[in-house]
Amino acid sequence: MTDLLLLENYWIKNRSNKMKNFIEKYSVGQQIELKRDIDRLPHFVVAKGTIGTVCIVYPEQLWVKMDKVIKGAKIWGNCIVWDEDSLDQVEDDIKILPQN
Repeated sequence: MTDLLLLENYWIKNRSNKMKNFIEKYSVGQQIELKRDIDRLPHFVVAKGTIGTVCIVYPEQLWVKMDKVIKGAKIWGNCIVWDEDSLDQVEDDIKILPQN
């Protein structure tokens, strides 16, 4: 097996494990708090401490609907979206709040 093929197989396996862990950790209805400001420039910035609710969990996407109206986020249904390019940042961006 070539080095490139070995690297590709490692990446696929590692990515699959990350996605599995991601799907197991987040679920629709969980409340979260932003641990830092989130920018989706040029559209909007959401302040640290803002609360939201997980509304969609896909293998390579997480959608969180924010409790307060975010100017500029209407097209996304007032959600912050993490996709395959930003999923690695989710752990640094959000904190899951305890259920009441």
